[in-house]
Amino acid sequence: MKSTGIDSFIFNFGGIKIPGKHVFLLRRNVVGIVNLKPLTDGHVLVCSRREVNRMKLLNEAETLDLWYSAMEVQKTMEDIYKRTFTCVVQDGPEAGQTVKQVHIHVLPHVEDESIFIKASEERKPRDNDVMAEEAEKYRKLFEQNNVADVMRW
Repeated sequence: MKSTGIDSFIFNFGGIKIPGKHVFLLRRNVVGIVNLKPLTDGHVLVCSRREVNRMKLLNEAETLDLWYSAMEVQKTMEDIYKRTFTCVVQDGPEAGQTVKQVHIHVLPHVEDESIFIKASEERKPRDNDVMAEEAEKYRKLFEQNNVADVMRW
């Protein structure tokens, strides 16, 4: 992934503008982004590139790309954090979806599962520069693992 295109790329995530410097994976149907309010270190999001709010609205290619990308993200993140991971979709408001766009939460397993109860409002947003540094670290790992060969800026 070429760094020159990062600054000009903007991902519209359920009406929220995500700067390219917070993106670590970009595919035809999928965007991987760092989380503004992660539950734990390594909590990232794998998102549908097309803005739809429910899984049932994705077409077959989008669904396959989303889940395959989530698997690749999980494998790479396991190498970094040396833990197993949980992959979660909150499909609709009743399921806890706060951003109206299909996305998979990929997060390291934690011993204290009470963090899952902590409301989004209670977690503090992170600094843009911290998020950009984290995304850059992940981008480099995805490039090294040849996951970056389908990325386009």
